[in-house]
Amino acid sequence: MRDYNRNDKYRDCIQFYISTEGGKREPGYFSLFDLASNKLKVEIVGDCVWSPFLKKRFETKSSPEWVLSRTKRFIKENDIRSTDHLHFIIDVDQWSPRQLKAIANFCRRKPNWEIVLSNPCFEVFLILGKLKEIPFPFDKADKKSKQLKTTLAELDPGGYNRYNYVRLAWTSVENARKLERGSKGIIPAPHTTQVYKTVEKIINFIGVNDFNRFIEKTIPEQIAKDKMIIKSKYKKEEVSS
Repeated sequence: MRDYNRNDKYRDCIQFYISTEGGKREPGYFSLFDLASNKLKVEIVGDCVWSPFLKKRFETKSSPEWVLSRTKRFIKENDIRSTDHLHFIIDVDQWSPRQLKAIANFCRRKPNWEIVLSNPCFEVFLILGKLKEIPFPFDKADKKSKQLKTTLAELDPGGYNRYNYVRLAWTSVENARKLERGSKGIIPAPHTTQVYKTVEKIINFIGVNDFNRFIEKTIPEQIAKDKMIIKSKYKKEEVSS
């Protein structure tokens, strides 16, 4: 967790916090944008606490109640300003409208706080980087839509790679925006997502030139670093074995 104070140089740029129920895919995707520009700092709201009390209170760490509780604690313990941006990236999935409305009501406290929903899950936004729409009917009997996760894994040889899909961020934004249509309450229509609003806002804050530099230079450099880390890890394992 980044330790900010009023004189911190990062306070001269836009602060963008992402709170998500997903433990890996969403944090892994959005954290890459923190490398894009000095104009914007992106931070993932992490697990601040996980006690037996909370475990008993909430069925799962991915529930909207847990995400909201964790975020409230994060806000209390950090220097979050009213001008900072906070987006909740939440899957409609199996959650009830009542659970989702609790976060929506919380977001009304500040102008830059938003709940951003995907129906049924975040993978919709990622898939729309490759396809113009979801290629199969929405199955209401399976709101978790395991088929979407399978489809995402099959779109690229070797499976999902966050770097590839960050490169496709603007395509995802454009396709998701085109699919947006009438929704019931705060819930987006099946096989659509509001995540494009968050990503579009992030890209606009970064700026076109910095975003293109991020895609063309920073991402390849980061991939090379990751490969070096993996290679070094294997060498250490060979020496110790």
